[in-house]
Amino acid sequence: MKKEIFLEQWKNERYRYKILRSVIVVLALLIVVEAGFMSALARRSRTIIVPTHLYHKFEVSDYAANDSYVRTMLIYLTNLVYNFTPATIEKRYYEFSFYVPAHYLPEIKKELEKRIQEVATTRVTEDFQLKKFYRLDENLAAIKGNVIRYLGGKVVGEDHLYLKIGFRLQGGSIEVTEFSAISQADYRSLLKSHHVNV
Repeated sequence: MKKEIFLEQWKNERYRYKILRSVIVVLALLIVVEAGFMSALARRSRTIIVPTHLYHKFEVSDYAANDSYVRTMLIYLTNLVYNFTPATIEKRYYEFSFYVPAHYLPEIKKELEKRIQEVATTRVTEDFQLKKFYRLDENLAAIKGNVIRYLGGKVVGEDHLYLKIGFRLQGGSIEVTEFSAISQADYRSLLKSHHVNV
């Protein structure tokens, strides 16, 4: 009798052990699946920023961003280069250089240093006014604007400015790969090659 009770209890314990082992295996598999799912979500995550003084939201992920973010950042970078006084030009160009990857920095930095020397000699202040902005593809934009030059508070010149800006998104941050002033003809040709009507 005691032997039968013992065998019955042993079978029950063994049955419980199998159920417990099955539950642990299922839980382990669920944890692995959840970890994979969370990893995939983390890679696809994006940050949405809605600044109070702007009317458009920004969407930024590691390697992509919406047009509002790209437009705002490239106009900001253009203003760093073309809005300055002799006292602020060096600081503004230094800040601009943070957005240029090391590979492209020597070429762009040479142009910026040349302009710093010119402004140190001429003492001219520049003011950039945006007219048009086009995002031509994922990594290319074109900007049209006017640059007004001042000396001693008086206007000494005004020029049209046409910019070709190459960029990429790296870790959610914009990096400038090309920043060059181009002629009006090249600007029009660039827009036409990307099917933009001028």
